[in-house]
Amino acid sequence: MILVERPVCNSVSSAADRPYSYIIVTTKVVPELVKVSEVLAPLLSSAYTEKFLQPTYVLMQNGLNVEMELYNTLKTLGVAEPRIISTALWIGTNLLEGNVVEHNDFVCELFSYMKYDVEVITLVQDRVALGIYRHNDNATTINTPEQAVLLEDFAGMLEAGGSTVEVVGEIQRVKFRKNIWNVAFSSFATLTGYPLPAIFRPAPAKLPPKYSPYTSPTTAALVDAEVTTAFKATIRELLTLGNVAINLLSKQTS
Repeated sequence: MILVERPVCNSVSSAADRPYSYIIVTTKVVPELVKVSEVLAPLLSSAYTEKFLQPTYVLMQNGLNVEMELYNTLKTLGVAEPRIISTALWIGTNLLEGNVVEHNDFVCELFSYMKYDVEVITLVQDRVALGIYRHNDNATTINTPEQAVLLEDFAGMLEAGGSTVEVVGEIQRVKFRKNIWNVAFSSFATLTGYPLPAIFRPAPAKLPPKYSPYTSPTTAALVDAEVTTAFKATIRELLTLGNVAINLLSKQTS
């Protein structure tokens, strides 16, 4: 039997006594309270960088431009080009009451049709998309061989733990697409205090070739006139803002 030392540390400082292949950050992004570079400060200090190579940082954080602050800090170290894996994350949860959260399955893959039959329905508990963070570059959509090896290595560890993983060539587009749905749907659930099934009921077990979300006859008119209209307006506004951001980035990088 081979025993492998797996130290448990109560701080980043106490963990900064050895090299790492990956540093995984799973905190919420709240830069006005604490920046990621501040959390990781012991690993970015000269005392650490003079002894060990910088690891690959994996930011398991939803949100746009969450990588920039850490990237800029890593650049000031004057060592190798920062290696950052960015992610888009999905989990299935329901708020049962107060502070009680239930993790559950959710549909991972969209329904695909072969004539009139449903082909695949995949239920998972968590899903992650992985991609390389490329500073000021959203046009490159193909990973280099080195980047592909890095992503597949980390993806393999997550898959071994039971996660559903997708390696992508350009992560920012995936993150933006996810944030569109987050803003449009999650915010409505938060503001109204009702889960989305209160508006759109779950799909039937076997879908027909064409399927429209089911709404209760007692509220269908209100949902169509108020809620669906608001959803569509929110998504249109997000797309408009996205196009504005793309144009600004294009001017900055041209």
